[in-house]
Order: sequence, then C-alpha cells, then structure tokens
Amino acid sequence: MGEVLKAGLDRGYRQAVNMEEELFAGPDGKVYPITDWFGVDTEPCPKEEAAVAVAGRCFVWFTISLAAFGIGPLADQEPIYA
Repeated sequence: MGEVLKAGLDRGYRQAVNMEEELFAGPDGKVYPITDWFGVDTEPCPKEEAAVAVAGRCFVWFTISLAAFGIGPLADQEPIYA
C-alpha cells in the first residue's frame, strides 16, 4: 500500500490517493486513474508540484484537493470552507 494511500485511509477518509501509481480510491469504493495534475496557478504540472488532481473515466470524474490528504504545496495550510 502506498504511503499516501495509507495516509488517506488513516485520516478516516473514504477516499484515498496513491501518488506512486496515480490512482484515486473514490467514495463509491471504486479505483480511478488520475489523468491530470494542476498546480496552485491552475496550470498543468508534474505530479510532484500538484495541488489538485483529476481522476476518473467515462462519465465519472473527481476533482481532488491534494491538501486534504496532506500532499502538495498547500498541505500545511488550514482549509477554507465556504
């Protein structure tokens, strides 16, 4: 099990991110490939610099804030809830 995947599960999330294998375990219990990575400037970037990931296939897509899993450049900041 990848470290990030384990970290997501340890935090009590029903979702998890595996950066190494570029996979997202969704709230529906299915695993989806991560297809895109975006930086804080909303531009595409390498996964090592990403703040957001997009995962899914067919008609099911997820936008993932990596900070929620303690990953990426925004991981140390307090979340903002609207």
